[in-house]
Amino acid sequence: MAQPDDLNDVEKALWEAFPAGALVDLRAAGTPPEVRGEVIAALLLGAREDEVGHAAAVRLRGARITGSLRLVFAEVGHPLLLEECEFDERPDLYWARLSHTSFAGSRMPGFMGSNVRVDGHLQLSRCTITDGVRLGGAQISGGLLLFEAHLTGPADGWALYAQRAAIAGDVVMTGAQVTGPVRFGNGRIGGTVELDRIRITAPGPHPALDTDNTTADAAFYCRYAEIDGEVTMRHSRITGALSFSRSNLRNPGGTALRVSRATLEGGLYLHDGFTAEGISGWSAPASAGRSGWTRRGCATRAGWRCASTSRRSKGCLTAGVASPSTVR
Repeated sequence: MAQPDDLNDVEKALWEAFPAGALVDLRAAGTPPEVRGEVIAALLLGAREDEVGHAAAVRLRGARITGSLRLVFAEVGHPLLLEECEFDERPDLYWARLSHTSFAGSRMPGFMGSNVRVDGHLQLSRCTITDGVRLGGAQISGGLLLFEAHLTGPADGWALYAQRAAIAGDVVMTGAQVTGPVRFGNGRIGGTVELDRIRITAPGPHPALDTDNTTADAAFYCRYAEIDGEVTMRHSRITGALSFSRSNLRNPGGTALRVSRATLEGGLYLHDGFTAEGISGWSAPASAGRSGWTRRGCATRAGWRCASTSRRSKGCLTAGVASPSTVR
């Protein structure tokens, strides 16, 4: 297809760069130059032919994406990297099939990726996303990467909704700042879950962190975290260690941490200053490796109950197959 006549200078540069997968970097421009979402979609859907001997890709940094980037039901075989960009509208990837996709460092008013399939990583690290991220039913062959992302959900809605998502690689939300609840229920995660230093504030009706009925085939780390709201992991299965060590969980008037009927093959670690605040009872998982339960002097108002010993404590309970000094 010939180059359209209505392209602006930046869109022309992107059009010419696409066949070789060359980067168009606009970060030095001051005010972000505008690129229409429909032009990006056209490139990904075959408007510009590939060149033999090159790997075509859309690689753009520092632009303002105007209009809608709409790839609903699309099959895209080229990588899409729109990094450090500003979006006027939320990207719509509903039921799309994509190659490696990165929006790292971008700002957008929402993200629609329900039932998307990504053959590679979905990179949302350092993004600022308002009005929620929708990834229900997503299938990702790589990792879901939200390192130091800032997510805000709609009123009474989810900041991150990934119910039934199947992620073959890691889930990385290290250092993320989240206003609104996060849900990974009924999902499958093939790698490590890394939520260290996450901050979740969820004042609404939903749990702050919901991984009920989820399987993780490696460790689940949520250390140094600050979470306001309930954490629930009922019926989950974690192959590696589950650690909330050094974290503070707060849910006054309710349960802070719920892991009833979970299978924790690598043990449960609540060491080194872990605290939880709430008033409801807490029941131990169905399986927590070879560990027993011991009391620790954590500051908490909750009444804790260990199902294996029927013992109550006004402190918190810790469990693990390793001593505190070996907890990562």
